[in-house]
Amino acid sequence: MTITLTKMIIPGPKDIFENPLPRFRDKEKNREIKSNGSLTPEENNETLGRDTGSRVLPYRMQDVYSRARDAVERDVIVMENEYIKAVFFPWHGGKLYSLTDKVRNRPILFTNPVFQPANLAIRDAWTSGGVEWNVSQLGHTFSTASPMFFMKMEKEGEAPFLRMYDYERQKNLFWSIDFHLPDGAKELTAHVRIVNDDDFVKPMYWWTNTAVIETEDARVFSETDEVFYQDWIEKEEDGKIRYIANGFGHAKMPHYKDADGIEHAKYDASFSMQIPRSSEYFFQNPKTAPYPWEAVTYKDGYMFFEKSTQPLRFRKMFCWGKGRGGRFWCDFLSEPGQGDYIELQAGLAPSQVHGYQIDAESTIRFTQSFSCLEAEDVTKLYGDWHEGRDYAKKQVCNVISDEEMAEIDARAEKLWKEAKPAELLYKGTGWGALEKKRREKIGKNLPFGFDFPDSSIEKQQEIWLNLLNTGSLGDGEADSFIVADEWREMLSKDTSDLGKLLMGVMEMESGNLDQAEELWKAVSNEKYLPMALRNLSQLELRKENEEAALALMKKACDEGKGKLDPAYIREYIQMLVRAKKFNEAWDAFENAPESTKTDDRSRLIVGSAAIEIGQYAYLDILFEESHATIREGETSLTDLWFRREAAREAEKRGVEVDDKLIQEMRDTKTPPRSIDFRMS
Repeated sequence: MTITLTKMIIPGPKDIFENPLPRFRDKEKNREIKSNGSLTPEENNETLGRDTGSRVLPYRMQDVYSRARDAVERDVIVMENEYIKAVFFPWHGGKLYSLTDKVRNRPILFTNPVFQPANLAIRDAWTSGGVEWNVSQLGHTFSTASPMFFMKMEKEGEAPFLRMYDYERQKNLFWSIDFHLPDGAKELTAHVRIVNDDDFVKPMYWWTNTAVIETEDARVFSETDEVFYQDWIEKEEDGKIRYIANGFGHAKMPHYKDADGIEHAKYDASFSMQIPRSSEYFFQNPKTAPYPWEAVTYKDGYMFFEKSTQPLRFRKMFCWGKGRGGRFWCDFLSEPGQGDYIELQAGLAPSQVHGYQIDAESTIRFTQSFSCLEAEDVTKLYGDWHEGRDYAKKQVCNVISDEEMAEIDARAEKLWKEAKPAELLYKGTGWGALEKKRREKIGKNLPFGFDFPDSSIEKQQEIWLNLLNTGSLGDGEADSFIVADEWREMLSKDTSDLGKLLMGVMEMESGNLDQAEELWKAVSNEKYLPMALRNLSQLELRKENEEAALALMKKACDEGKGKLDPAYIREYIQMLVRAKKFNEAWDAFENAPESTKTDDRSRLIVGSAAIEIGQYAYLDILFEESHATIREGETSLTDLWFRREAAREAEKRGVEVDDKLIQEMRDTKTPPRSIDFRMS
């Protein structure tokens, strides 16, 4: 068994850049989640939608990247024995990039041939493929595209193993995964720990997302046939099928049979390629199942499966569906014809929009194993779903029995307690080291098993280290944020303009709008004034004072004297478009620096102004470009294209563009595939 830090060349953009502007949390901390009426009162309780409002701070958005295909040499950590080879991206959320079956010489997971960020995560950038580890907040995770700590761990007489770990600074949590692959093991094991060492309960979230290869015959199984699913009503209008969202439903696999025995799907949902649109469902595995599992099978008998201990109880299937847009998303996230995948996911809560909590001074721990097999009788997997499920479970238990899973878990727990750090293979961000220093000031230790070296502290932590050591932030850049109450008293005592600016961010994020406004209005230093004005603009939007918000944002851009990050003007243009000030939005774009004119998101945003004022030549160019930052579920490009086609047709007919003509274009014309991101 070996563990090696090495290099490999993976095509893609070299970097993902961060947005300097703070993204403030949603006004409401919960979301209203619709049900189709089939959830029982117990299922449709206060946890549905709880703590699922968007939150990003103290993190910054990671929303600047491209679709370049540069041959970039990247760090990877390789862990392998005689059966399995695992490759990790330590610089990208610790993603398990690939898992290879060495005996059969085939990939166990979907392995993306490129590194292609796209706008799918809470901080924007996200990539498909492999296994990602999502903690703390709905929307993948804050560390999706960030470096993680990787430590080689050793204990005499035992195989070495990998510990990946980090400090999650929004909720002041610590989390780690110990990866085990000793000689003779036919499974990669992940032993997860999430630690809350504060004396109060916190919102929590965990989903392990595993991308597996999608084929026409790939079929998904789990312990139960009970699922929560996204209900879509199929409606035919003018010869076209339309899908109307109808909220969450509770039914049985594989045709979503409800309590009255009525089937709500014309397809078998265990086959992702039968599902007409992007879709998901959540297996409601019972508490009585001590070792929940999920698997995907293929016609040649090959099977990927993962199996875990409790409390990792629930499972999910996500697919892009067989529709044109879903198929394009798979290509968009990878290379044409090479990106088809299904996600098998494992979580702590009944769905990703059910709230979950971690108790005060407690640890959530579980063990999850990933492996593969060849089924003895393939035909048993492709008949009745329930019979196939029972046979799949038997095959899984032949590789890892419940007793073996218990032993794997006990061994991982024992090694977590007894193994010692041997070599730091990769450094994450410096926020854990900063938290360690804060705790040293108050005589509190980090939880056992976490080591954040001082050498990990970099530029973004320096102003906060200054505050901790001297009581002053100094005159550094406003390029990082802290919103935790543990820093409130310290920060409130720094009355400099930088102190006021960052204290205002903390107050705004805490919902204290009046205090934030007072602090930002007191900022006069030209170095920090643009951000203070921009934040005041966001505050006015929160108060629904659109005109005041626009005036402040314009002033922020003007104060920057053309030296600001493109994020400022991008945000200003977006505000003008939302206010239906289309000529002003176009003028702001035309007069912007070249960095804004070439910024992908800015170009997409101003497209909505271009269609309104007849800048058709711009749109024709926009439709030919490759766009990196389209958001999952976003239909802006196709909406613009149909309106552009309506304008062409109106000119031919000598009529005005109206909603009826636009709908006619939707019914009769097909957009270029390269801009069709519709998920149905």
